[in-house]
Amino acid sequence: LHGNITDGTVVEFRKMTGVVATTPGQELGNVSWQVIQGPITVQHIFSNWTDGTAEEVFNIDHINSSKSIITVYGAGFGAKSKVAGHKLRGYFVNDSRIVIARSFDSSAVNFTVQVIEFPPSYEVTSGSATITSDTLSVSLDENIVVNRTWLYFTHDASVNGLSQTSVVGYIENEGEIVFERQIGNTDAGENNISYFLVE
Repeated sequence: LHGNITDGTVVEFRKMTGVVATTPGQELGNVSWQVIQGPITVQHIFSNWTDGTAEEVFNIDHINSSKSIITVYGAGFGAKSKVAGHKLRGYFVNDSRIVIARSFDSSAVNFTVQVIEFPPSYEVTSGSATITSDTLSVSLDENIVVNRTWLYFTHDASVNGLSQTSVVGYIENEGEIVFERQIGNTDAGENNISYFLVE
């Protein structure tokens, strides 16, 4: 599922099921959403990939990447065996270029990207990590103020499956963030994570 603001007055959500509903309500989806307006600058990108595309570089208007984050949401066609192909992550190359990437590329996907630049008074910490087991702890180079900090992250998935494509993340304390998934004894694969802490 991905969404965007079409003209400043309408929020539009789309999903690409690729199937015809055989049961009433089968294609329905419940969405909770918020629109945040403030002293920020937002650049929007809408794109799509066919099978076999693993990453793409996008040029953006010049920003301060040390004060910015990348959000990305994908919606894909195909069977549930291709959900991993809809898991995308984003990261900065420099102040004028970003990369959107995935590990599992055997699926077509449509996606929405937002590059959000915060005011100079904000602190943004960014990084990357790879989880290969149930839990991954990441130590931060500098402590954060927990009750003033928001964690946002994107991740890909190298193996398909509900456990492998579902990663949660949270702030453990002022110097540590944690990512988790419920793998058990299944084929774990790995998830590459791009994270941002906004304070």
